[in-house]
Amino acid sequence: MHQNTNPFQLLFTDLSFDNTTEDSLLDGGEELIKAIRNNNFDIKIAVITGHTETNRVYNVIRNLNPNAYLLKSKCDATEIGFAVQKMLVDDYYYTHEIHQKIMRRNIIQIQMDDVAIQILKELPNHPKISNLEGIINKGDGSFLKLRSIETKLGNLRADLNANNNTDLVLKAKELGIID
Repeated sequence: MHQNTNPFQLLFTDLSFDNTTEDSLLDGGEELIKAIRNNNFDIKIAVITGHTETNRVYNVIRNLNPNAYLLKSKCDATEIGFAVQKMLVDDYYYTHEIHQKIMRRNIIQIQMDDVAIQILKELPNHPKISNLEGIINKGDGSFLKLRSIETKLGNLRADLNANNNTDLVLKAKELGIID
């Protein structure tokens, strides 16, 4: 009954659980965090994981709002202590690499308009860029001319630091901009 009078204030969880069984109600840290949030438990949650995929990190932080996000391979007792101190005063702590990924993903999110996303989604289906003309449309329903498509592609390659269009699509997938 000690739990009712002096409950835990912090929870550290991984995103993946290796020891799930048929009896497990939760099949990972994301489900655990959702369950805690849905039941309105007053507990600070830290993710400590090896998952660094930009899209997954972005979605976990955006959707589950953990108080801390640490990387197993790079954190030590000092960093964990720092995260705990931040969490106890209702602050957030994201390890440097995670913070950079989120900042970069947010910047890219701002630059991704509907036309850019259409181009990125259609690019793998068309061996020639000229085939995109008549497919990519603006908000008003009219189609983008080839020159505008090429300009947009050039800007996207520069924004995502891509060497070519194949690299551009791979980087867009890696960042979770397209599936």
